[in-house]
Amino acid sequence: MPEKNRHPTRPGRYDPDYISFSIETQPSENLKIDKENREIDLSISSEIKVKRWWGEMVLGHNPGECRLERIKTVGSFLFAHGRDPQQGVMPVGPVLDVYLDEKARKYRARLKFDTDERSELIFQKVQSGSLKGVSVGVQIYKFLHVEEGEEERGFSGPVDIATDWEIYEISLEPTPAIPNVGVGLSLSDSAETPSENNQTQEVNDMKMFTVTRDGKEVQVKESELTSEERIQLGLDKPPAQKQDPPKQEGLSAEDAQKAERERQKQIREICFKAGIEGAELNKYLDEGFTVEEVQKLALEKLARERTPVSVSYVADETDKFRAAAIDGLSMKVGIRVEKPAPGANDFRRYTLVQLMQHCYYRQHGKPFFGSPEELFHAIAHPGEVHFFDGGYERFSGPYASSSDFPLILANVANKVMLQAYNEAPTTYQIWCAIGTLRDFKPATGVRLSEAPGLEDLGEHGEFRHGQMTESAVWRQLSTKGIKWSLTRKMIINDDLDAFTRMPAAYAAAARRNINTDVYRILNGNPVLDEDNQPMFGAAHNNLSANPDVVSVQSLDEGRQAMMTQRGLLNQATLNISPRYLLVPPSRATGARQVIASTIDPGQLIPGIPNPFAGSLTVVEDAELQNPNIGGSNTRWYLIADQNQAPAVQVDFLNGRDTPIMESQVSFNMLGIEYRMYHDWGVKAIDFRGAFMNPGQ
Repeated sequence: MPEKNRHPTRPGRYDPDYISFSIETQPSENLKIDKENREIDLSISSEIKVKRWWGEMVLGHNPGECRLERIKTVGSFLFAHGRDPQQGVMPVGPVLDVYLDEKARKYRARLKFDTDERSELIFQKVQSGSLKGVSVGVQIYKFLHVEEGEEERGFSGPVDIATDWEIYEISLEPTPAIPNVGVGLSLSDSAETPSENNQTQEVNDMKMFTVTRDGKEVQVKESELTSEERIQLGLDKPPAQKQDPPKQEGLSAEDAQKAERERQKQIREICFKAGIEGAELNKYLDEGFTVEEVQKLALEKLARERTPVSVSYVADETDKFRAAAIDGLSMKVGIRVEKPAPGANDFRRYTLVQLMQHCYYRQHGKPFFGSPEELFHAIAHPGEVHFFDGGYERFSGPYASSSDFPLILANVANKVMLQAYNEAPTTYQIWCAIGTLRDFKPATGVRLSEAPGLEDLGEHGEFRHGQMTESAVWRQLSTKGIKWSLTRKMIINDDLDAFTRMPAAYAAAARRNINTDVYRILNGNPVLDEDNQPMFGAAHNNLSANPDVVSVQSLDEGRQAMMTQRGLLNQATLNISPRYLLVPPSRATGARQVIASTIDPGQLIPGIPNPFAGSLTVVEDAELQNPNIGGSNTRWYLIADQNQAPAVQVDFLNGRDTPIMESQVSFNMLGIEYRMYHDWGVKAIDFRGAFMNPGQ
């Protein structure tokens, strides 16, 4: 008895089936009405053979076979599936709960009626017993097929038992199909297990008709036929030829013209909202259709087009599969996943070839029996690019026709890239200011001076305009990138280690590139835009004239220089305090000893307190002594808090501080190509928050 993950007659599709049942409104356990709270509790499905157009079907009622999350969280119930021209697709009320009655093997629902006029009318019809039908829209994902001569769960074949299905719509229905089943698809009030006789009770479906819609022949129930389709099938007589609207007695020619203009105006408004245009609109205008007739036709069109389909939920299932596969492969290559998606552990054991097989089966509904090389060609579709923007995926190209395989690998590579980037041993982010630029053109940043102090108003209280100045800082971004490939050989050999090493290595290199650029700026003592003077020098009072190792005395010299820095107007003293101590590895041990000591280690007299104990954050970076970028083994710096007096700023394009990675199945080589690029710029912006000692 094979399980099929597609529709018995429509392979690869998950279209909904509407199964009608009748409400049992006599006092019984099947229908419970709470008039005060405007609620009803009723059965909506049961294990019974029903005839569909391909054969007989049973909705499985074992626990877990019906998905309830969507109907319970966002569900509402309709009247007649939205066919009613007055109620339309407007919900009658919310679905409060759907639950399984395991003993009776049926699902029940608790519904609440809204208080609007139409919902109240429907509620009264249910109470009076004049509304006796319910129709359940079910979406089926998997069948267990029972062959003729076989038996499963007490049902003799041939029959399809739905083992994975979902209730996604409940409608109160004025034309029930089964006269003795209550609201909720219950068979009877008896709690006994249904016998074979009542299990095989057939659904007396309404007649099915074949009509052409959107160029395709489809089967629909009689109740779902449009007026034009009923005329074409000979079920209704065509209306008499439309004539010009007769003039009402006593209506002047001017009033008649005014009424005709109003008719055309209302018809145009209705057709615009329903998406009716061209020849169909002209037909309604020219052939004398009334506003009411056009409104009815427009509602029928909207009901056909807005019938719920399964696209959104299928996509959700695909997302669940992708999430499980991505998390499973990520954990396989050592990526930390705090909350793995359900099923992720199963994919930890998959090889790349097994994953390709799984993706192919999901896409085509059958296994692939060729070689791994042929399998790769079968599932890889050139032309699609996957973007990873700050950890979020975006798509370009013919996404709907592609396999999950390249996307899953790209997601895993992106996770590897982000983890390696964030864990790269860099220090610039500790003390640098971080900014953003919108494009790659040179940008001018303006720094306002300090405000002058308030002036004495004197005897006559005359105010004077305060004067402030500004300083411009030019900043600009640049782009750096790299490309690599996951070859066919690596895929077939299941060489995940090599695959993940490359994005990790390039991501760490990108972070180190930024770090190197920052310390190249600092080591190079750049000329500032403010005054065309070197960042560190006597003109800025931030370069020590007494080269020394890190000590209480040398630190105090730097602290005093920073505290006494003046603003752009040279009027205000800024009182800038150092927060970071930047040192090369050759001076890091001594610097940490000084900052960690509670007494001054340079004094011969013991017990003298160290005023810098624990007051500075020591930042050690090898780039400070890298000779290729002007580093020194002795030079060290004091840096202020970046929020108080930023010295060096790193800018990113639109604030995106992580690289972008893209992947594409290559046409020029057998495999998948990846590329990574990152946009950033580094600039020294102010001398007041920095002090340099050449050291010794």
